Amino acid sequence: MIKTLSLFQNKQPPFLNEKLDLIKANISSFNFLKAKELILEIIFYMPFEKDLWNKLSICLTNLKEYKKAISVYNTLIFLEPNNANIYIDAAKCFLSLNEYKKALISLNKAEKITKDKKILDLIFILKKQNNLINYE
Repeated sequence: MIKTLSLFQNKQPPFLNEKLDLIKANISSFNFLKAKELILEIIFYMPFEKDLWNKLSICLTNLKEYKKAISVYNTLIFLEPNNANIYIDAAKCFLSLNEYKKALISLNKAEKITKDKKILDLIFILKKQNNLINYE
């Protein structure tokens, strides 16, 4: 498996720059389905490219494919374990699926790894809006 990944990692898909530009343009014009298709064409050539995984999570979330988006957020957490925003975005997906306990766990993880006041305020607001303050 690792050998296979390294083989892909050293090769670029055909028309990479054009596809990256198309992905950006499709996301900007809210064509998330087309952007998702383009990302899936190239992501395995660049499996550690955080920006592609992030764009895929945006597409999946906007397409309301929350379970798939959560899987992508888990990949992003693996790539960036100290990024509180990823945990918050995953929590929002859990909330959309009415999985409040999982949302709370994600929000608590985000809270533990950030000192940013704006992010902490957002976490508090999400907990308060979804009655998660006393949920534990």
